[in-house]
Amino acid sequence: MKTLSLTLFLLLLTATVFSQNRQRQNAPTPPPIEERVETLLDKLKSEAAEFKDKYVRLYAEFDNARKRMERDRSEYVKFANEGIISEIIDVYDNFERS
Repeated sequence: MKTLSLTLFLLLLTATVFSQNRQRQNAPTPPPIEERVETLLDKLKSEAAEFKDKYVRLYAEFDNARKRMERDRSEYVKFANEGIISEIIDVYDNFERS
């Protein structure tokens, strides 16, 4: 009886190991580590390029806004001075007439 149970146990063990080996053979093999590293590196490079593009665009937009603000300020000062000078000329003309 012990011999029979031991034989059955060995047969079941052999069948299990054989089944596991077959499953491993049918399972898709993962790509080599070099391919996975290359894929990850390409992904990171594309993300870095995307972030650099966003940075360059944001920097250009900020620079344009700064230039526009300087131009608007100089125009404001110019037109504000023009109004003051016009008023001073009117006052000066009044003094000359009197």
